[in-house]
Amino acid sequence: MSLPNRCKFCPDAIGEAADIAASDTWSGGSPNRIDSETDPGTNALVIRTEAGMELVEAAEAEGALVCGDEVNPDFMNDAQPHQVKLKYELTARLDGLAAERRTMPRVAGLRIDALGAANSPESNRQITEGTRRRVREGMASENRPA
Repeated sequence: MSLPNRCKFCPDAIGEAADIAASDTWSGGSPNRIDSETDPGTNALVIRTEAGMELVEAAEAEGALVCGDEVNPDFMNDAQPHQVKLKYELTARLDGLAAERRTMPRVAGLRIDALGAANSPESNRQITEGTRRRVREGMASENRPA
């Protein structure tokens, strides 16, 4: 499976700005880590607002949704480790795009600067330089949608 380049720079891949975010929940972040015939996987909903809660409750009451156990942030970190990594690396990745004069999103209110500051300066430098290298090698672009 190929991930579009734009997804590697998504400032809200975990849906912090959404009422509800939905996610696959494979242990370790990948169906390749388990036997998909004995464990088909599940999905999780992160409900962030009252409007989101009302929508989920209505869907469940109508039988359109079956809810199971509640999950917590530690569970989601295990199920989506690549999203955790992306969120912590995003500022450095965007710095790499900016240094190569590439188009990049404007981001506000999504904690990326604070999370990026939790990385070591050396780690951020390596991420920024890796992004710059991929841009120069033509590995950080995709065709424009028609």
